[in-house]
Amino acid sequence: MTTAPGPQRNPLPPRMLTTDDLAAFLAITPDEVKRMRVTGTGPEYVKLGRRVRYLPRDLYAWLEENRHGSPAE
Repeated sequence: MTTAPGPQRNPLPPRMLTTDDLAAFLAITPDEVKRMRVTGTGPEYVKLGRRVRYLPRDLYAWLEENRHGSPAE
């Protein structure tokens, strides 16, 4: 007899992040988040009318893309 797997853990926050949420998470100012959005250097975002939101999966994908290892010694 097999048992059903337990509930899966979702490491992502259950909601989209605001600019202020993202700034707090990254320990930068909201203006820096806006600057990254304008220059295209930040995570992908969603426009909901005039509001900007960030999907947690896009944030984590952006963090992985910008991850750098230490140089080989």
